[in-house]
Amino acid sequence: MFKIECLLSAENHLGEGPIWDEQSQALFWVDGTGNRVGNPSIWKMDYASQKVDKWYLEKDIGAMTIRENSNAVLALSDGFYFFDFLDGLLEPIALVDENNPRIRLNDGKTDRRGRFIVGGMDDKEELDICSLWRLDPDLSVTRLDTNIICSNGPSGLQTTQFSTLRTLLRRPSRPTPTISIPEHLVIKKSLRLQRRKKVFTMERQWIPKGIYGQQWS
Repeated sequence: MFKIECLLSAENHLGEGPIWDEQSQALFWVDGTGNRVGNPSIWKMDYASQKVDKWYLEKDIGAMTIRENSNAVLALSDGFYFFDFLDGLLEPIALVDENNPRIRLNDGKTDRRGRFIVGGMDDKEELDICSLWRLDPDLSVTRLDTNIICSNGPSGLQTTQFSTLRTLLRRPSRPTPTISIPEHLVIKKSLRLQRRKKVFTMERQWIPKGIYGQQWS
């Protein structure tokens, strides 16, 4: 028997993307569209004290990952940014699709090699105008896939030979859009997408929110 206890009533507008940081012993998460209603965009809860810190941003935030220096890399609506928790400053790394206000970066995860995989979404969730991106440790940015309505919940497995990435991709189809979970094999030597395979498709009547580990909900 287990017990679920509420530690914080955050009242997020779109709370998601939890990250446990082993070094700081803290839980981070984002409020993706919190800035639209005056809410903080980045949240942190210290495990021992349960103290909560919050940071406000002017742009939507899709995902974040913690750096070795305990600061962060953010996927904001128009691209990738460094973020300093001490002074709250943003430093642009690379902009993507910045000239299309309908597109914003959405969910993302980092693999064991430090590659930040983030997918875009159409803010109205109608048009297949978005892409799946990879930010490498050398700060180069690669477009992995295109023609996506909404990319959500990247999740992966790493072995000695390859990394497997699964992410929910909504694509247009007739008569209704479908959601597919393609499997991308990223060979370690080349760091490029080598093969993709659709592993599951469902009709739009049931839309999963994201992938957690190797499960989706």
